[in-house]
Amino acid sequence: MTDEEIDNAKTIGDMKALFGKLIDNYKKYITEIGNKVPEAGKEAYNQQVQPAIESMETSRETFNNTLSAAGPDDTVVPEQSRNLFLQQLKTGRDAMKQAIEGAYKSLAPLISGQ
Repeated sequence: MTDEEIDNAKTIGDMKALFGKLIDNYKKYITEIGNKVPEAGKEAYNQQVQPAIESMETSRETFNNTLSAAGPDDTVVPEQSRNLFLQQLKTGRDAMKQAIEGAYKSLAPLISGQ
């Protein structure tokens, strides 16, 4: 997800879509990493990431419900609220990117040893 993509979000529906995309991307990478974990470590890996996945889905539902209470998806978000959300989304995206990169690095020795 690029800064431009994030900055173009204007409506409640846009905000929901961006947050959903962030979660979906993270889940995709978690799955990709899980597929590379050696068989002996898969169960432990899945036990570790499952609570995070469930938490993200709960966050998505809460976020969408909160925004829906503010109006329909075509409602334009006021500039101040929009800017705050967009900055938080960029920060979240960057933190997830670092976490994914760290996971790939920590997994590298296990994968190369297969």
